[in-house]
Amino acid sequence: MKSGVQRDKIAVLPANAVQYSRYRSEHRMKVDLEDETAGAGFSQLAILTALFAWKGWSTAIRRQFVRHRIWMWRCYLLLCSAVTLRAIGGMALLLNQNPAWTYTMAAWISWLGPICIFECGQTLRGWQR
Repeated sequence: MKSGVQRDKIAVLPANAVQYSRYRSEHRMKVDLEDETAGAGFSQLAILTALFAWKGWSTAIRRQFVRHRIWMWRCYLLLCSAVTLRAIGGMALLLNQNPAWTYTMAAWISWLGPICIFECGQTLRGWQR
């Protein structure tokens, strides 16, 4: 009787291992996609930060200080995205949200949100003049 139980366990093991392997690969594909999406957001953030800093520097060299101030505000907002990212992560933790999709969302919202708000403010300020 004892050997029959061991045989059953051995027969079940490969099926569980295959199921576990399939689960892990599906889960890994999902995580990879989320990592790539978040990575794309951080890559765009890095490129735009460098671009905005360069535009701010070039307008200062040409002594266009009003435009320089606007470009440097944009650069500053992108640099502050790390603080925004931590705030979003903290709020998600307090609200018991899924950290995987929250991280992907926060990677984009942490810099797109402040820049969109700033640009809307600039547009409204332009219409008021």
